[in-house]
Amino acid sequence: MLIQQSSRLLLKMAAQIAKGKKTSSYFAYLNDTDALTTAKCSAKTAEEFNDIGNIAKALAIRAAYNVRETYSIIAESKASKSQIENDLFAPELEKMTRAHLIKVIFDLTYERIQSNQWKDQNIKPLLLIVLRVFALKQLLNDHHDLLVTGYLSKP
Repeated sequence: MLIQQSSRLLLKMAAQIAKGKKTSSYFAYLNDTDALTTAKCSAKTAEEFNDIGNIAKALAIRAAYNVRETYSIIAESKASKSQIENDLFAPELEKMTRAHLIKVIFDLTYERIQSNQWKDQNIKPLLLIVLRVFALKQLLNDHHDLLVTGYLSKP
């Protein structure tokens, strides 16, 4: 149920962007979809890619690409809303929504780690490692979109 509600909201945001309007908050990255989906990774080594900024960008590219592609195929469809959500495009909607939610979870967690006043200063670097592992595991499980957009390329 949460996936379906989230996917509806994401599609509304994509429709706003298609009309030339801007989105904000957790959807602000979608305003830069064209730039994101044409970006190339500047990291040349695994150590460089492990930078939190590179990971965040990869998650944003993956999510933006999924939103754009899913919105495009649904906008062209003549099927009913029910058929689109429950049958024809259910896998695409789920993939799009999961990519977005993972990006948002990553961003929120990073902000929380950075803004918190830790009593033990050794905890912050450890939490950032855990966050990187989480994000890299997500990208490892579903990196196809990063190859399609050209962000990642084979050496």
